[in-house]
Amino acid sequence: MRIGLAVLSEVATRCDDSFTLFSRHWDRIWSDSNLPLRLVIGFSRCIRAAGSASNHVELVRLAMPLRDDALRQLQAWDPQYVSGKGRLLTERRFSALAGLMPLGPSFDDPLLQELQAKLSGASPETMLACATPVLAAMAKQCDAGPSSPKALAEKVCVAVASLPASLDLQDYALDLCEALLTATPTPAVSHALAALAAAPCESDTRRCYELLGRSLVTEETLQHLLQFGLVHEDAFIQRISAEALARLPSPSEAVRAKVIGRVVEVALGADWLLLEKLADVFTACQTTFATSHAAKDMLTRIEDPTKKVLVAKSFEALCAEKGEKNVQFHAFMAEMRALSL
Repeated sequence: MRIGLAVLSEVATRCDDSFTLFSRHWDRIWSDSNLPLRLVIGFSRCIRAAGSASNHVELVRLAMPLRDDALRQLQAWDPQYVSGKGRLLTERRFSALAGLMPLGPSFDDPLLQELQAKLSGASPETMLACATPVLAAMAKQCDAGPSSPKALAEKVCVAVASLPASLDLQDYALDLCEALLTATPTPAVSHALAALAAAPCESDTRRCYELLGRSLVTEETLQHLLQFGLVHEDAFIQRISAEALARLPSPSEAVRAKVIGRVVEVALGADWLLLEKLADVFTACQTTFATSHAAKDMLTRIEDPTKKVLVAKSFEALCAEKGEKNVQFHAFMAEMRALSL
């Protein structure tokens, strides 16, 4: 589907009469409950791309009935209607609207005010699922502030990230997190991204880890990068996880020790590309305390007494050596690999 939407996007931006072409199918896009949500919002974004330069008035005309319908539904939310086929249709109307937004304060603000009123406290899962694409669209292009879409997005991002994968909202949750990362990162965004990275779903995993690497480092995100990112089956995710760890801002000695221990463990089986990235992490985090702590942890797991002595000597040499840490790391790992740990 991503390839098909990419083709439609090319048509939208390159063809002179693409706005008229896409507009002919607009009503079917938001009224067909069988169309996937990603197709609905992707198609709507194509209409926006085709009409944003010269047809803003027409975009507002297309979107206004959906916005007014969304306002009515939010003001009198009926959980009995928003279930089954009614839920599917509501989700698609909100997603189609999101694809055309933002369309300016006069259009967006009434919807934002209603979302703030409904989502600031406990809200039904169905409402959160429907509102997320619209909120993500508004949060992308606005400044931070107590009454801005970003402020509301921060309040709900963890709840959105925790919604069932069957709702297919992971991409919108990533949109929310990406919008929030343009302001000062907060623990809420980190928690949401860690939840998305751990969830078995079809979200853009690479994008998720890229955002995770830019987020505020918490115990949860650090653990995820160390335990899952560095050994992910996708080599790209391995490398961006290592790059994120190499950028840790002023880590404590305890964190350094945890990182160094995991780096040595992963480096034993890493290919040369990942090994270079792990060397950067080692260079950024290595201290005598952290290396000594990693040595103690590794030595407790080695049963062969001869091998244990050799490993201990290698760690002692690593702590004592002066010079380029990157070079020291590669020499140390060559010794560790030779010992077939």
